[in-house]
Amino acid sequence: MQEAIRHGWSRNILVHQIESHLYERQGVAITNFELTLPPAQSDLARQTLKDPYIFDFLQLGAAAQERDLEHGLLHYVRDFLQDFISICCCTICICAASWSLTSRSAISSQNTRAR
Repeated sequence: MQEAIRHGWSRNILVHQIESHLYERQGVAITNFELTLPPAQSDLARQTLKDPYIFDFLQLGAAAQERDLEHGLLHYVRDFLQDFISICCCTICICAASWSLTSRSAISSQNTRAR
């Protein structure tokens, strides 16, 4: 709870930290960061040393190898990029169609006025 108050975590973040076993992941190494660094840098240095990467979204088991992690990340990034490109292409097509319709009606109204 002290961490939640200190960092201003929402309820959802607190639940996530509990479910991801933040308490177990936090390092207990003895350092002099708090004595020798300004508070912001001290917190950053401690966080850098104690927090491992969390790849829960890959749903790898405890017996996963580095190769499994690599493949999982590559597939995740590939899927993300495919979705992103698909969304961009749809947006471009919609904008182009809208522009085309707007241009046609503008040209049509100009031709009508010219007559």
